[in-house]
Amino acid sequence: MPLTPEIIVAFIRKRATGASIQRSQDYYPLPDYQQNETAEAGQMHFVCKGSGKRIYQQTLRFDENSIQSATCTCPYNGRGICKHAVAALRALVHSPYVQKTAQPAQAKQTEKPAPLPLRPIALPTKDGLLDFAAAREAFRLHQVNHRNSDCAIVSREAGRWEFEVPTGAQPCRQVLEAAEGAAQLSCTCNRARQQGYCYHALQALNFAEKRLGADCLRDDFLPSRIAEFLRGYGLGLDDDYQSLFEFSFGRNGLEVKHKVPDLMPADFRLPEYAPTVFQAASAAPDHSLGLVLDFADGRFCGFTPIIGRYNKQGEFALNFKELPHYNAAETLYSGILPEWCGKAWYAIEEGVQRLWHKFASMPDAQHGAEVAAAFARFLHAYPDVPLFALPNYNYRASYARRNLTPLAVSPERVSLEYQLHDAGALYRLTGKLNIGGKLYAPDTAKFEITPCFVRRGDEILLFESPQAAGDMVYCTQHPSIAAPKSQARRFQAAVLAPLSARHKISGKALVQDKRQPEKGSLKSKRQRQPENPTAVAKRVYVHEADGRVIFRPVVAYGEHEIAPASRSLLLATDAEQRFHITPRNEAAEREFIAAFQSLHPDFAREHSFADSEYSLAPEQLLADGWFFDLAGSLETIGAELFGAGSLKSFAYNPHRPSVSLGVASGTDWFDINVELRYGDQIADLKAIRDALAKRQNYVLLGDGSKGILPAEWMAQLGQYFQAGEIKKDRLRLSNYQFGIIDELYQSLENRPEWLAELYHRRQRLQNLQSQPDVVIPQGLNATLRPYQQQGINWLAFLHANRLGGCLADDMGLGKTLQTLVFLHWLKSQRQPETPQTSLIVAPASLVFNWQNEAARFCPSLRVLDYTGANRPKDPAAFADYDIILTTYGTLMQDIATLKDYPFHYLILDESQAIKNPLSQRYKAVRLIQARNRLILSGTPVENNTFDLYAQFDLINPGLLGSRAHFKKTFSDPIDKQQDQAAAALLAKIVHPFILRRSKEQVAAELPAKTESIIYCEMGSEQRKIYEAVKREYRDRLTAQIQAEGIAKSQIHILEGLTRLRQICNSPALADAAYGSESVKLDTLAHIVKEKTGQHKILIFSHFVKMLGLIAERLDAEHIRYEYLDGQTRNRAEKVANFQTNDSIRVFLISIKAGGTGLNLTEADYVFITDPWWNPAVENQAIDRSHRIGQNKPVTAYRLICRDSIEEKIHALQQQKQSVADSVIRVDESGGKSFDWEEVKQLFG
Repeated sequence: MPLTPEIIVAFIRKRATGASIQRSQDYYPLPDYQQNETAEAGQMHFVCKGSGKRIYQQTLRFDENSIQSATCTCPYNGRGICKHAVAALRALVHSPYVQKTAQPAQAKQTEKPAPLPLRPIALPTKDGLLDFAAAREAFRLHQVNHRNSDCAIVSREAGRWEFEVPTGAQPCRQVLEAAEGAAQLSCTCNRARQQGYCYHALQALNFAEKRLGADCLRDDFLPSRIAEFLRGYGLGLDDDYQSLFEFSFGRNGLEVKHKVPDLMPADFRLPEYAPTVFQAASAAPDHSLGLVLDFADGRFCGFTPIIGRYNKQGEFALNFKELPHYNAAETLYSGILPEWCGKAWYAIEEGVQRLWHKFASMPDAQHGAEVAAAFARFLHAYPDVPLFALPNYNYRASYARRNLTPLAVSPERVSLEYQLHDAGALYRLTGKLNIGGKLYAPDTAKFEITPCFVRRGDEILLFESPQAAGDMVYCTQHPSIAAPKSQARRFQAAVLAPLSARHKISGKALVQDKRQPEKGSLKSKRQRQPENPTAVAKRVYVHEADGRVIFRPVVAYGEHEIAPASRSLLLATDAEQRFHITPRNEAAEREFIAAFQSLHPDFAREHSFADSEYSLAPEQLLADGWFFDLAGSLETIGAELFGAGSLKSFAYNPHRPSVSLGVASGTDWFDINVELRYGDQIADLKAIRDALAKRQNYVLLGDGSKGILPAEWMAQLGQYFQAGEIKKDRLRLSNYQFGIIDELYQSLENRPEWLAELYHRRQRLQNLQSQPDVVIPQGLNATLRPYQQQGINWLAFLHANRLGGCLADDMGLGKTLQTLVFLHWLKSQRQPETPQTSLIVAPASLVFNWQNEAARFCPSLRVLDYTGANRPKDPAAFADYDIILTTYGTLMQDIATLKDYPFHYLILDESQAIKNPLSQRYKAVRLIQARNRLILSGTPVENNTFDLYAQFDLINPGLLGSRAHFKKTFSDPIDKQQDQAAAALLAKIVHPFILRRSKEQVAAELPAKTESIIYCEMGSEQRKIYEAVKREYRDRLTAQIQAEGIAKSQIHILEGLTRLRQICNSPALADAAYGSESVKLDTLAHIVKEKTGQHKILIFSHFVKMLGLIAERLDAEHIRYEYLDGQTRNRAEKVANFQTNDSIRVFLISIKAGGTGLNLTEADYVFITDPWWNPAVENQAIDRSHRIGQNKPVTAYRLICRDSIEEKIHALQQQKQSVADSVIRVDESGGKSFDWEEVKQLFG
């Protein structure tokens, strides 16, 4: 039985759903002629456009009497065959393979009438080009419109095109042809034969407009199209393009086959990525979060954060669990995990993972560079987060430890290297990855390569930069870039020049020029180019962009211009289009750029040595006639200026400005009335403020003109506007702003009394040294040094004038002593109506220091330790004390109790603790009632200028204005723009209320050596380990001494004491399983980081492993150091390097190996990390710095853990009168011994 329409219809009804049959009526598949030409017998291929823009292919298989199958490439996965397959079966009905059903026998067959002749439509033309707009309008007038462009080219010859439009029945064809200087379009459908205009013809017309163009009927259509395509590659019809491309016409128009797939187009630009600057951070030492790199079928597919626990060996290996989005918050902030884990998880999920998904969906160079930068930032911020690989990831994957492979981050970096090849008529540039010193193709299967990392076994390697990662992505997608040798110069400019600044380029196609650059200055005149290509010209190009004037200095070697002092290769081409690497005159280039940067202060201040562009605001050009002198200034350095004529002019007000000032006073503020007039125009105060903030030498006036601001006015008005806030038409300033009062008092003719009083108060403060010393009452057990007496005088002056202050002396100069002496003096000055009690708030680690120093130096001061569970609950008890000593944590807990008590003074030690004005700590401190306030801090500015605001707003409210005003006027300009004027003004405002002396300033009054103790408070984990080990040894030693006696137990006592001392340093010294929490390491790292800028430091320890832990901290902070222990052989070389090399700031020394015999006078800070049994040994170690040749005061610190064996050793040492009487007696043999009472005291 032959294949009939009935068989096809039956197959459709059996295999397709009703929905597919109904929807198939909207689709018109076309036969795939190319596939059908080679198809097997019984197969027919169709193509059909889907509901979107994708094209799907349908394949029908059949024999003489049945349909075997109907398939489609669309993603349909429902019941039966898809709508496209149904549409293809319907189209099969009209094919020659299907026998049409015969007419019934009783119906007499009649001959089919002959078809009507074609009725061509005349199409309008204009200058030989088709006018598609007019043609569509003609179709619209014949009620034919809104048709798509689904069509295909059947044949083509000069001046004639034949198209085919799919229809439900037999496809109809259209002919577009030139006819006697005009154009016409015809269609074979019945409507076209009857009326001329039809929908199929409109589809063909739309197709011609979209795919062919208005010149499609011209004889030169094909050559013009080829020429247009070639222009995209910088080629023309005269070039040998047949060796590069093959042109033909297919069903959709001109088709191009690239014989050289990697050929570079004319507009080619390498992708560039601008990296983000970031500050490195350190992960917390106690980790509970890890990161899994998921791999499926050997390919990387994403990141998964996990949580887990550490085993007894200190390995992150227990109870691994995935941490997904839906329950992350509950887990992260449940209190189980350290606080840093939340930040790390967010950095993974919202940073690295999100950017990875973007890259996976759009794998281009930009997204590759972004995810590489994010991953590198994460590893830098959290270097100790464990990494694992999951080799067989799927949605049911288990993150149990047995399924994971630990990964390490290799210190090696992956780089790109390029080779330039001579490929006959082409240059071809190929890139390879340099991994471990060997070169590999970017798509090598030997490693798993992603933009984030390259996996090599059980380690990952990062790229040398995000730009390198982005270039790797591009190189993987485009392994090579080719260009005809005729396009060598364009290839050099678009590819070789930018790549040479980023990666190594080599190859035999690069010829090394042996000629050396000319000596002397660079040539200056463009028209006098020497034949020697190493002679250069200096030029400066100027243009406008984004409202600024851009200057671009370049050096020209022949016709090649490059940025001076850059890394780019200087390439030249010869007559044979070969590339030559020409030596550059680097010394003269650097001389040129240095001379150019000296022309304007912003050039040198805002740019690195080799930046390629510099910018100025237009108004900066007019400052002091700078721009008018620029050409002459350039001529003096042998350079030419180009593009100055293209700059636009600016409208300035012609009137000279006049200014008038007036003042009015309030309770603790005063107003300045400023009127700046330009003829009949008066400048708005906000416009003046904005102009001053932007450092503009003009102000925008109401009529749109610009009023010039003279430099001397900007300096004076700038102080008022920066220090004050605008209140309607006046400037409001605080009475505390003594620095402004000086200027204002001198500038006014009529000076009110209140302003005179403020001025004279300022004068007294400025001349404080000429005032008589404050007489300190009896009862002080200390001799004050001159600078300390001056500090007491300053505090007393602030007290007399009800002003707050900040004592910011260097660490070790006695801020605590000066404060206690001031309170001691204040006690003798009290009036009956004033409060008697002052509140001192300090970090928990410093409470003990305050207690000790108060008892030692001012025993008459009654001090209440308001910390711990036994602190009094009734504030009425405060009246019996001179000082209430508490911590910031206790203050926050008891603020409801403390806020209503009237204190005499509120004193904050380490006041940078309240630097965040939005913190609960700051808000609690602000609630305390006190007649006056003092703050103590050696580092009132830790991170940025904004740290000052909260501290000074506490001691002198209103001094720095509102928080928003301070941020806009001072903090942002100083921190982000390095605004020296804003910094100078801020210093002028706060200077009267801050007293800071460095050791260098007061060296003459300091003793030769100052020794202090830094008490360290162990954290909870370190304390837990310490107490457990102490209990273990106490019980063991008690039993052993009772059984064997004290004499036979000495070695075990020493073992126990050594273990406890090790735990005080770091539990990791005693046992790696104890973890790495160490208060001493944290304290030492903080102080060393603060001091290494101006000082050199010696750090001694009895334990070599402790020195190793300190070295790891220094490495993390990028602080260079020397190291010496018992294994060191080149002691003299180590000492000489520390003494003479200014970049070496720290010396780590074993106290046994380096405690004697070394001369280290370059150091002026000494730290003893663990107390030695014999204090004389410590003194000898300190004297490595304090000896003949030392010209700086030496400060030595001993680090001692509170409530530990170290504190008890120190207390016992103080009780002894000599070394022989100390806790560890030293006999002639050097042995150590302990008695039973000492053991009970040490282990009690």
